[in-house]
Amino acid sequence: MASVVCAAEPKVAVKRPSAAESKAAALRLAIDIPSSKDGTAQKVIYWRSESAAHDVAGPSVPLIVFL
Repeated sequence: MASVVCAAEPKVAVKRPSAAESKAAALRLAIDIPSSKDGTAQKVIYWRSESAAHDVAGPSVPLIVFL
C-alpha cells in the first residue's frame, strides 16, 4: 500500500478589518429610514436574497440591520 505525504500549506496571517474599517464598509451600504418613534433618520442595511433558500421556491424575506 502506498502512502501519500502532503506538505502542509504555509499558514497565511489573515488581516481582520478594524472596527473603523468595518463601520465604514457598513455605512457605504446603509440607507436612511425614518424612525417610527420620532421621525429621525436611522441608518439601516437592507438586503434581500434572490430566493428564499437554495433550491426552495418562494419569495425571500428581507434582512434589515439597524446600525
